[in-house]
Amino acid sequence: MRSKKIKLLILSFFLGFFTLFPLFPETNNVTEFPSGDWYFGAVDDQGNILDGEGTLMFADGTIYKGSFVHQKRNGEGIMLFPNGAEYSGNWNDDLFNGYGTYSDETCTITGTFADGSFQNGLYTIKSNDFTYKITYPSKKVVITSGDGTTYSGSFTNQELTGIGMITYSNGDIYSGQIVKGKRSGIGNYIYQNGSRVRGKWLDDKWKGSL
Repeated sequence: MRSKKIKLLILSFFLGFFTLFPLFPETNNVTEFPSGDWYFGAVDDQGNILDGEGTLMFADGTIYKGSFVHQKRNGEGIMLFPNGAEYSGNWNDDLFNGYGTYSDETCTITGTFADGSFQNGLYTIKSNDFTYKITYPSKKVVITSGDGTTYSGSFTNQELTGIGMITYSNGDIYSGQIVKGKRSGIGNYIYQNGSRVRGKWLDDKWKGSL
């Protein structure tokens, strides 16, 4: 038992998951699997099925800490992946299911999952130049560029197409029809000084008043 504890302490230190340390008392069940996975926590009455609260450390470096029911991740739990990604929320039969948050270096997804797939909520994508916030299932999006320009409106077929509003960094505002990210169709343009025009646009170019 002592050698197992030492191995687990080394693993937890290496992975930076220091919150595991309080789970190492002598009374904890500790199991090493042939696959190289480690588990410590509650088991069933027979002592051989993961059941209850525990932590499972996979051989590839993935760590799950939370609830198990009949050997599977069920209920509340958090999983840390070797690439730095993290999921925290509800599980069912080893899959994201219910309300939770997934995040990695490029995005954060918060909302409802079903059978491992995102269903509805807020999907935030970050890049060097833009921040995208997409609300599902309505697919309304808010995009903020590095210079402070903001777009809010429709997001159709992975494109900025529909009705939207663009607030420019200089204070000007466009509201109206947008096609593939460009002002196209009927729209209003309000200048920062309060003057405004309404008319037709095509590929971001003014085509005249109505």
